[in-house]
Amino acid sequence: MVTGLYLGIDIGSSAVKAARFDRAGRQHDVVRVACPSTGEFVPETWWGAVQSVLLTMTNVRAVGICGRGGTNVLLDAAGRVIAPSWSDRRADFEQSDLRKEHPQLSGAALRLLAKARWWETNRGTVATALTAKDYVVYRLTGALVGDPASGGATAEGLDPLVQASPPWTLAGRVTPGAAGIAGLPPGVPVAVGWHDGAAAAFGAGASETSTAAITLGTNAVYRVVTSEVPEGFPRYWDLTPGLTVSGGDIAAAGTAMAWARGLWPGAELGGSTPGADGTSFVPQLAGRIAPDVNREARGGFAGLDGSETPSDMLRAVAEGIAFSLRQVRDYLREGSLAVARSVATGGGAHDPGMAQIVADVLGAAIAVAQAEEGCRGAALLGAVAAGEMDLETARSLLPLYETFEPDEATFAAYDAGYERFLRAQRALDHV
Repeated sequence: MVTGLYLGIDIGSSAVKAARFDRAGRQHDVVRVACPSTGEFVPETWWGAVQSVLLTMTNVRAVGICGRGGTNVLLDAAGRVIAPSWSDRRADFEQSDLRKEHPQLSGAALRLLAKARWWETNRGTVATALTAKDYVVYRLTGALVGDPASGGATAEGLDPLVQASPPWTLAGRVTPGAAGIAGLPPGVPVAVGWHDGAAAAFGAGASETSTAAITLGTNAVYRVVTSEVPEGFPRYWDLTPGLTVSGGDIAAAGTAMAWARGLWPGAELGGSTPGADGTSFVPQLAGRIAPDVNREARGGFAGLDGSETPSDMLRAVAEGIAFSLRQVRDYLREGSLAVARSVATGGGAHDPGMAQIVADVLGAAIAVAQAEEGCRGAALLGAVAAGEMDLETARSLLPLYETFEPDEATFAAYDAGYERFLRAQRALDHV
């Protein structure tokens, strides 16, 4: 009989997920509560969704939480929420100024601080600014703390940001008041927690140098784990001491797939052949931020001749996302960031058709963890924070995988499709 499990909670853009894991890192169960949180959003709803998933979670020894970036929860001096979370560009001016003033800050911290400054300029005083994940930690433990990847500050004098601590350290313990609401016993250890991308990479076993950590979620991301980021290349976050991550995002890639499936509800990826009958799609619905930055760029189809089926159109969108990942991969290769193995996470990775397309376009085997990767990474953080596992053990525990091997002939055929994609992207830059 299992005497205690580690609970991981993942606050995503469409749902809050919770899963329990044993000391070997095996997933025992998972619960999901729908919680769409794009646009302008009431932050207390995240706490309500977490309460819902916790009602079924018993026999818990420690808790870890991860959450998506770009969220903001602004509190007054009494710890009350005073503003919605938003994802528009109203604080761009403040962010630009802050980047010059504090070049050492992470992008997450800059965005969060900019939103706090905007609110203070236009609405009222902000005592504390933190992310959705950190807000849930606060509601469980009363501790105001964050991690560097999510937006915590690593330097003094940056109020109202919370002080940053490593994600695997102890934030606090479940308070009696929170225990009565959430259903957890009082005193359960709660880790500081992590950015969802970092937690998913950690939970999927992408925690060694020369590992590609590919995300197929709301955004698509190609990252490489390395001990040193080459000069001039972007740095994401430190994975563990001595390991960091470099890469690039394809903004709104998952949004593009959801949009395409909504337009062509009967379409299937397998209903079209590789190359999508000559159709190309550039997935720049929210601009381009990798490998170069063009925030005004927009997406589009190319190569249409009227013979395309709904499945051709859907497959073109999926291939466009994969080609964008290949573009970032090739850019990282210029910095000698070699890849020995590739791990994919996110909802798109668990779509066999999408995972196979990515493997074929990249010409590389793609391993997909058979678990909720973000929850697994967060749960392992909880075990470390509770002192029941050391960080190296947590890092080395690998999940079970389903592996998608590339088809050599399809990979060769995709070379032509990739060149069409690059030409379409260049052409759209002039529109």
